[in-house]
Amino acid sequence: MSFNTRRHHTARSVPLDVATSLQGNYSQLPTLPPAPALLLVLLTGYPPIHWPTHGGLGPVILPNVDLRMTLIPNWQSGIASYRYRSGHGDWQEIEAAPVKLVSPAIA
Repeated sequence: MSFNTRRHHTARSVPLDVATSLQGNYSQLPTLPPAPALLLVLLTGYPPIHWPTHGGLGPVILPNVDLRMTLIPNWQSGIASYRYRSGHGDWQEIEAAPVKLVSPAIA
C-alpha cells in the first residue's frame, strides 16, 4: 500500500493480510443533479471461526475490520476509509484510500 502526503513523501508497507468475513449493506446517497447518486457501502468483518455444527452457541467474536466505501454508481471505483486490528489487537486506521474494482483471481 502506498500514499502521498502533502509534502510529497511516499510511504510503503507490506500488503495487508487480515482474515475476515465481511458483512454489511449498501445504500444510495442522494446528490444534487447533475452529479450521479453515490453508493455507500458499510461492512464489518469478523475473524473466521470453525465451530462444530452442533457445538452450541460458541464464543463472542469481536470485529477485526470496519470498512466504509463511497462508490460511483457502476461500482467500479471510489474512496474507502477502514480500520483493522493489528496482530497486537490495536486498531490501525486508513482514511480516504482510493478503491477500484479488479477481476477476481482464479485459484
